[in-house]
Amino acid sequence: MGDGPEGRGSKIMRATRRASDSLSRIRRPGRGASPRSPLTSAAVAAALLLSPAAADTLHGVARFAGPVDAPSGSVLEVVLEDLSSADASARRVGRTVVTSPGRSPFPFAVEYDPDTLEAGAIHALRATVRRDGEVLFVTDGITRVSFDDGVAPVELVLEAAGRKASGEAGALGLRLPATFRGTLPCADCAGIRHHLDLWPDRRYHMRREWLGEDAPLRSDEIGRWYADPARGAIVLYGASEMPRFWQVKGPERLRAMDMAGEPIVSELDYALTAGGGLTPTELDGLFLLGMMTHSADTASFADCLTGARRPIAREGDYAALEKAYLAARKSPGAPLLVHVEAGLARRAAAEGPDRMSLIVERFIQALPGETCPPVRPVGPL
Repeated sequence: MGDGPEGRGSKIMRATRRASDSLSRIRRPGRGASPRSPLTSAAVAAALLLSPAAADTLHGVARFAGPVDAPSGSVLEVVLEDLSSADASARRVGRTVVTSPGRSPFPFAVEYDPDTLEAGAIHALRATVRRDGEVLFVTDGITRVSFDDGVAPVELVLEAAGRKASGEAGALGLRLPATFRGTLPCADCAGIRHHLDLWPDRRYHMRREWLGEDAPLRSDEIGRWYADPARGAIVLYGASEMPRFWQVKGPERLRAMDMAGEPIVSELDYALTAGGGLTPTELDGLFLLGMMTHSADTASFADCLTGARRPIAREGDYAALEKAYLAARKSPGAPLLVHVEAGLARRAAAEGPDRMSLIVERFIQALPGETCPPVRPVGPL
């Protein structure tokens, strides 16, 4: 239920009923008690109406996947979240912390305000065990919770963390930024190796390689992604191909879906996993449309699809691009729409660490007087 007029009205009605129940108890004093004055009763009613809604409690247990006790000095954190947002952040609904949880399983209780639960929303629990800020154990998956017909006790399974992690959840519980890797089944090759980089601002880079006896075929792409809570998936939109659906199976696990966005029914491994933070891959063969700017000895390019701006390396077909820019620009430093075939690779920066830069493989054309076309809406289908 939202915060619109209907949602607020329902909250007020519930608070009014709580106040009425409390007043009826106040107005029936026990034997020997003095009745409260109307002024006192009115003050109590007002206080009840203005006080926060009574919290409900979600009970459960968390346990380790194996026969392991919680390390000395560790802390168990359990978080209840609303994963329905189509952006890259989950909304916290409730949280509890258990210090020195001891022997597995660990009982927990998460308090939450039922008035904050949105109708039709997707709610889920996640848990971590930390010691001195380091994540030692995490829930490997999304444990959904339904509030439709009451809430039964929930069991969470904790597995050893493969790396230090922030524990902060993004869209549908994903930890971002992150790189997901895996080799998916292929009907006529040895497998399709995937490298998928995801950023919280809903950009992605992906490289796919079809493996076989000959040199692998390769396809690189960049694009935008969004969360699709109804499917429990993220959806990738590249420059030209159909959207790609990836079911979120855990904070660091995705599973490929079919082209219609339905789960693939198979015992074969269609999963990509993350385990070492973000390691951006270099890409090539990208056909990009974007706005180029040039001033002094610095040139940069912001691609129309993602809006990311990168420096342009002075190699490859850069000379042809620069010549076309200088001839077509309106004024020094003015942006100019250009079309290039290019790659993305790390190059030394004038200051600071190496940066991912645009490598012009082939200049195609300049388009003076034009700007990037409207970006395709990124949201649920």
